[in-house]
Amino acid sequence: MRKLLIGAVAAAALSAAPAHAAMDCGAMFKKVEPMVMKAPTTEKMVAMARLSIHAYDLCMAGDEFNADKFWQMMVKN
Repeated sequence: MRKLLIGAVAAAALSAAPAHAAMDCGAMFKKVEPMVMKAPTTEKMVAMARLSIHAYDLCMAGDEFNADKFWQMMVKN
């Protein structure tokens, strides 16, 4: 009975683990950095830099969903 309980707890813990790998925040930041530097105007470059830093902060805080949204916005522009 005890082994069954331990097995059930272990199975529940393993199934609760996320199935995806963690986002590499630094790699994503480096990916958008060249786009920031090639912005046509200073204002656009500053806006993109702020977005990329905000996305990096979100990623480092563990909010990968919203960080990815910000980086996708930058890639589309």
